Order: sequence, then structure tokens, then C-alpha cells
Amino acid sequence: MGLIGATVRSEELRDAIDDEVNRKGSGGAGNPQHMLDVLTTGHADAALAASIFYFGTYSVGQVKQFLAEHGVSVRLT
Repeated sequence: MGLIGATVRSEELRDAIDDEVNRKGSGGAGNPQHMLDVLTTGHADAALAASIFYFGTYSVGQVKQFLAEHGVSVRLT
């Protein structure tokens, strides 16, 4: 098996694992776009942030509203 065959198999394995494993993103979010990125591009099932809320940079409601406006399912109430 050549390198290309190994790549295809590793992508198939990754996709199979993705279907079975919940991913969570934690840390490093400085703004709502970072949260959106981890949930969409990063394929996370959940995201955790603290400092942007602790320091009052954004409210939880602001981030939830931003995510909802960009097609992420969130509980707004």
C-alpha cells in the first residue's frame, strides 16, 4: 500500500470516528466567531468558554444570539 492508500484509509477511519465521538471545544475563545468556528469548521458538538464571559467582553446571550444567527442550534431562553 502506498502513501495515498494510507491517506484514504486514515480519512475513512477519521470519518468513522467522527460519526461516533462527541467533540467538545474548550478554551481560547476571544469572541463569538471563535465559538462559531469550533462548532462548524472544527466539528465540535459543544463549546466551553469562560474568560470572555468572566471579563464581560461578551454576554452569554450575545454569543448565543450570534451563533443562532449563523445557523447553530442553541437554546435562547
